Amino acid sequence: MKERHESKSNHDKTGFSKPPIEFISEEAREAYQQRSQRIQDASELKVPDRVPVIESYQYFPARYAGITVKECINDFDAYQKAYLKTLADFPTDTADAGIGLAWAKPLAALDSKRIRVAGAGVDENSSHQFVEGEHMKADEYDHFLDDPSDFLLRIFLSRTLGKLEPMQ
Repeated sequence: MKERHESKSNHDKTGFSKPPIEFISEEAREAYQQRSQRIQDASELKVPDRVPVIESYQYFPARYAGITVKECINDFDAYQKAYLKTLADFPTDTADAGIGLAWAKPLAALDSKRIRVAGAGVDENSSHQFVEGEHMKADEYDHFLDDPSDFLLRIFLSRTLGKLEPMQ
């Protein structure tokens, strides 16, 4: 019978690798551990020390920092500055990478037919808007079910992104 040894790897109990984190101070390390434990306790249905606050700021950082939504989605540096200001003023237990809304340029480059963004189809301080359309026809369900990748690449994306129309 083989002996069991404790793993010396940086894997948590889910099996996912956890890279070593270098903290700028002991206070930062303790705050991280406290937030991490709070979220873990809540996800395991234990009673945490308090309810975790998980942000989903969307367009709020732009409004809070006084920039337009158009600037927010077209200028990554401006959005990141606004996002970091918002995080500093409204601390949460989690935060994403702060790049969530920097997608206007790729949509414009691909000639999106499904989404209108601030300054390009809607007011410069409005959220994005979805444009409805028949992007999948009733007689195409079999194609989609038989080969979803082919359908999405050649049919759906070529209908919803103008630059991909030649793929039809």
